[in-house]
Amino acid sequence: MSFYQDLTPYYDEIFPANHKQLDFIQSYIQQGDLLDVGAGTGNTAAALAQLGYHVTAIEPGPSMYENLKEKAQHTAQLTALPLTMQQCSELQDQYDAIYCIGNTLVHLNSVEEVGAWLKETRRLLRKDGALIIQIVNIEKIKDHKEFHFPSMVKKDFTFDRAYDLSGEKIKFTTSITTNDSCFSNTISLLKLTAQALLASINEAGFQSVEAFSSFEKTPYDPNGAALIVAAR
Repeated sequence: MSFYQDLTPYYDEIFPANHKQLDFIQSYIQQGDLLDVGAGTGNTAAALAQLGYHVTAIEPGPSMYENLKEKAQHTAQLTALPLTMQQCSELQDQYDAIYCIGNTLVHLNSVEEVGAWLKETRRLLRKDGALIIQIVNIEKIKDHKEFHFPSMVKKDFTFDRAYDLSGEKIKFTTSITTNDSCFSNTISLLKLTAQALLASINEAGFQSVEAFSSFEKTPYDPNGAALIVAAR
Protein backbone atom coordinates (compact mmCIF):
# COMPACT_ATOMS: atom_id res chain seq x y z
CA MET A 1 0.00 0.00 0.00
CA SER A 2 1.11 3.60 -0.52
CA PHE A 3 2.40 5.92 2.18
CA TYR A 4 -0.88 7.80 2.57
CA GLN A 5 -3.18 4.90 1.77
CA ASP A 6 -1.89 3.13 4.89
CA LEU A 7 -2.33 6.30 6.93
CA THR A 8 -5.84 7.20 5.75
CA PRO A 9 -7.89 5.04 8.19
CA TYR A 10 -6.14 6.75 11.12
CA TYR A 11 -5.80 10.25 9.69
CA ASP A 12 -8.93 11.87 11.13
CA GLU A 13 -7.99 10.82 14.65
CA ILE A 14 -4.35 11.88 14.25
CA PHE A 15 -5.07 15.20 12.55
CA PRO A 16 -8.51 16.51 13.56
CA ALA A 17 -9.47 20.12 12.81
CA ASN A 18 -7.40 22.31 15.14
CA HIS A 19 -9.03 25.41 16.61
CA LYS A 20 -5.67 27.23 16.72
CA GLN A 21 -5.24 26.68 12.97
CA LEU A 22 -8.81 27.76 12.32
CA ASP A 23 -8.41 30.91 14.42
CA PHE A 24 -5.16 31.76 12.62
CA ILE A 25 -6.76 31.44 9.18
CA GLN A 26 -9.81 33.44 10.28
CA SER A 27 -7.56 36.25 11.50
CA TYR A 28 -6.49 36.84 7.88
CA ILE A 29 -9.80 36.31 6.13
CA GLN A 30 -13.17 36.69 7.85
CA GLN A 31 -15.31 35.50 4.92
CA GLY A 32 -14.97 34.51 1.29
CA ASP A 33 -13.41 31.84 -0.90
CA LEU A 34 -10.57 29.63 0.34
CA LEU A 35 -8.28 27.13 -1.39
CA ASP A 36 -6.92 24.28 0.75
CA VAL A 37 -3.81 22.80 -0.93
CA GLY A 38 -3.04 19.27 0.23
CA ALA A 39 -6.25 18.90 2.21
CA GLY A 40 -5.75 15.31 3.37
CA THR A 41 -9.11 13.90 4.40
CA GLY A 42 -10.55 17.40 4.65
CA ASN A 43 -10.93 18.03 8.37
CA THR A 44 -9.75 21.65 8.26
CA ALA A 45 -11.57 22.37 5.00
CA ALA A 46 -14.85 20.96 6.33
CA ALA A 47 -14.54 22.91 9.57
CA LEU A 48 -13.99 26.17 7.67
CA ALA A 49 -16.92 25.42 5.35
CA GLN A 50 -19.10 24.90 8.40
CA LEU A 51 -17.99 28.35 9.59
CA GLY A 52 -19.40 29.88 6.41
CA TYR A 53 -16.43 29.97 4.03
CA HIS A 54 -16.61 28.61 0.48
CA VAL A 55 -13.73 26.12 0.43
CA THR A 56 -12.14 24.35 -2.53
CA ALA A 57 -9.95 21.52 -1.23
CA ILE A 58 -7.43 19.69 -3.41
CA GLU A 59 -5.82 16.36 -2.53
CA PRO A 60 -3.99 13.97 -4.89
CA GLY A 61 -3.85 10.83 -2.71
CA PRO A 62 -6.68 8.51 -3.90
CA SER A 63 -7.67 7.17 -0.48
CA MET A 64 -7.38 10.58 1.20
CA TYR A 65 -9.38 12.12 -1.63
CA GLU A 66 -12.20 9.59 -1.23
CA ASN A 67 -12.60 10.65 2.41
CA LEU A 68 -12.40 14.31 1.43
CA LYS A 69 -15.00 13.82 -1.31
CA GLU A 70 -17.35 12.12 1.13
CA LYS A 71 -17.06 15.08 3.52
CA ALA A 72 -17.78 17.44 0.61
CA GLN A 73 -20.94 15.50 -0.23
CA HIS A 74 -22.21 16.17 3.29
CA THR A 75 -20.84 19.70 3.78
CA ALA A 76 -22.36 22.70 2.07
CA GLN A 77 -19.81 25.11 0.56
CA LEU A 78 -17.03 22.48 0.36
CA THR A 79 -15.74 21.37 -3.06
CA ALA A 80 -13.22 18.53 -3.44
CA LEU A 81 -10.84 18.14 -6.40
CA PRO A 82 -8.25 15.35 -6.97
CA LEU A 83 -5.33 17.64 -7.85
CA THR A 84 -1.65 17.88 -6.92
CA MET A 85 0.05 21.10 -5.88
CA GLN A 86 1.53 21.40 -9.37
CA GLN A 87 -1.97 21.15 -10.85
CA CYS A 88 -2.93 24.45 -9.21
CA SER A 89 -2.04 25.78 -12.66
CA GLU A 90 -5.28 24.17 -13.92
CA LEU A 91 -7.46 26.20 -11.54
CA GLN A 92 -9.18 29.25 -12.99
CA ASP A 93 -11.09 30.66 -10.03
CA GLN A 94 -9.61 33.21 -7.65
CA TYR A 95 -9.55 33.04 -3.88
CA ASP A 96 -9.46 35.37 -0.89
CA ALA A 97 -6.96 33.10 0.86
CA ILE A 98 -4.93 29.99 0.08
CA TYR A 99 -3.57 27.77 2.83
CA CYS A 100 -1.10 24.89 2.64
CA ILE A 101 -0.54 23.48 6.11
CA GLY A 102 0.55 20.23 7.74
CA ASN A 103 4.05 20.26 6.17
CA THR A 104 2.52 19.71 2.73
CA LEU A 105 4.74 22.13 0.81
CA VAL A 106 7.90 20.04 1.27
CA HIS A 107 6.40 17.25 -0.81
CA LEU A 108 7.53 19.31 -3.81
CA ASN A 109 10.83 18.17 -5.29
CA SER A 110 12.94 21.34 -5.30
CA VAL A 111 13.14 24.98 -4.31
CA GLU A 112 12.46 25.77 -7.97
CA GLU A 113 9.16 23.85 -7.81
CA VAL A 114 8.30 25.75 -4.61
CA GLY A 115 8.97 29.03 -6.42
CA ALA A 116 6.80 28.04 -9.37
CA TRP A 117 3.96 27.03 -7.05
CA LEU A 118 4.20 30.31 -5.15
CA LYS A 119 3.85 32.23 -8.41
CA GLU A 120 0.72 30.21 -9.17
CA THR A 121 -0.74 31.15 -5.79
CA ARG A 122 -0.16 34.81 -6.63
CA ARG A 123 -2.19 34.33 -9.81
CA LEU A 124 -4.98 32.59 -7.92
CA LEU A 125 -5.25 35.14 -5.12
CA ARG A 126 -7.52 38.15 -5.33
CA LYS A 127 -6.12 41.57 -4.51
CA ASP A 128 -5.02 41.64 -0.86
CA GLY A 129 -5.55 37.86 -0.64
CA ALA A 130 -3.53 35.94 1.92
CA LEU A 131 -1.25 32.92 1.51
CA ILE A 132 -0.72 30.79 4.64
CA ILE A 133 1.96 28.09 4.80
CA GLN A 134 2.98 25.79 7.65
CA ILE A 135 6.02 23.49 7.53
CA VAL A 136 8.30 21.80 10.04
CA ASN A 137 11.07 24.23 11.01
CA ILE A 138 14.11 22.50 9.56
CA GLU A 139 16.48 25.08 11.11
CA LYS A 140 16.01 23.45 14.51
CA ILE A 141 17.04 19.98 13.37
CA LYS A 142 19.09 20.41 10.19
CA ASP A 143 22.38 19.52 11.91
CA HIS A 144 20.96 16.24 13.22
CA LYS A 145 21.35 12.98 11.34
CA GLU A 146 18.05 11.76 12.77
CA PHE A 147 15.09 13.35 14.51
CA HIS A 148 12.17 11.58 16.17
CA PHE A 149 8.91 13.43 16.75
CA PRO A 150 7.01 12.72 19.99
CA SER A 151 4.81 9.65 19.77
CA MET A 152 1.09 10.23 19.45
CA VAL A 153 -0.63 7.64 21.64
CA LYS A 154 -4.29 7.06 20.83
CA LYS A 155 -6.78 4.60 22.28
CA ASP A 156 -6.24 1.90 19.65
CA PHE A 157 -2.89 2.77 18.10
CA THR A 158 0.36 4.72 18.41
CA PHE A 159 1.59 7.00 15.63
CA ASP A 160 5.34 7.64 15.27
CA ARG A 161 7.27 9.88 12.87
CA ALA A 162 11.00 10.15 12.23
CA TYR A 163 13.31 12.12 9.96
CA ASP A 164 16.54 10.79 8.49
CA LEU A 165 18.45 13.97 7.58
CA SER A 166 21.70 12.34 6.48
CA GLY A 167 21.11 12.82 2.73
CA GLU A 168 20.20 15.61 0.35
CA LYS A 169 16.50 14.86 0.90
CA ILE A 170 14.78 14.04 4.18
CA LYS A 171 13.64 10.44 4.52
CA PHE A 172 10.34 10.72 6.39
CA THR A 173 9.12 7.51 8.04
CA THR A 174 5.79 7.05 9.74
CA SER A 175 4.65 3.98 11.65
CA ILE A 176 1.34 2.87 13.09
CA THR A 177 1.39 0.32 15.91
CA THR A 178 -1.80 -1.40 17.02
CA ASN A 179 -2.38 -4.27 19.45
CA ASP A 180 -1.79 -6.85 16.75
CA SER A 181 0.17 -5.17 13.96
CA CYS A 182 2.76 -2.58 13.02
CA PHE A 183 3.43 -1.06 9.62
CA SER A 184 5.62 1.76 8.38
CA ASN A 185 6.27 3.69 5.20
CA THR A 186 8.95 6.13 4.04
CA ILE A 187 8.88 8.99 1.54
CA SER A 188 11.34 11.73 0.60
CA LEU A 189 10.77 15.37 1.58
CA LEU A 190 12.49 18.59 0.56
CA LYS A 191 14.89 20.21 3.03
CA LEU A 192 13.29 23.64 2.84
CA THR A 193 14.89 26.24 5.10
CA ALA A 194 13.21 29.38 6.37
CA GLN A 195 15.67 31.49 4.39
CA ALA A 196 14.90 29.66 1.13
CA LEU A 197 11.14 29.79 1.65
CA LEU A 198 11.04 33.47 2.58
CA ALA A 199 13.28 34.37 -0.38
CA SER A 200 11.02 32.41 -2.74
CA ILE A 201 7.93 34.17 -1.37
CA ASN A 202 9.52 37.55 -2.01
CA GLU A 203 10.60 36.50 -5.50
CA ALA A 204 7.03 35.42 -6.26
CA GLY A 205 5.90 39.01 -5.74
CA PHE A 206 4.36 39.01 -2.28
CA GLN A 207 4.75 42.42 -0.64
CA SER A 208 4.05 41.65 3.02
CA VAL A 209 5.38 38.57 4.83
CA GLU A 210 4.98 37.54 8.47
CA ALA A 211 6.75 34.53 10.02
CA PHE A 212 5.71 32.72 13.18
CA SER A 213 6.63 29.65 15.21
CA SER A 214 3.06 28.80 16.20
CA PHE A 215 -0.52 29.38 15.18
CA GLU A 216 -0.79 31.58 18.26
CA LYS A 217 1.46 34.00 16.33
CA THR A 218 4.57 33.53 18.41
CA PRO A 219 7.30 35.37 16.42
CA TYR A 220 9.44 33.02 14.35
CA ASP A 221 12.31 31.45 16.29
CA PRO A 222 14.94 29.29 14.53
CA ASN A 223 14.69 26.94 17.51
CA GLY A 224 10.92 26.65 17.24
CA ALA A 225 9.16 23.53 16.06
CA ALA A 226 7.28 25.12 13.17
CA LEU A 227 7.60 27.77 10.50
CA ILE A 228 4.28 29.44 9.71
CA VAL A 229 4.15 32.15 7.08
CA ALA A 230 1.38 34.57 6.15
CA ALA A 231 1.98 36.60 2.98
CA ARG A 232 0.04 39.10 0.89
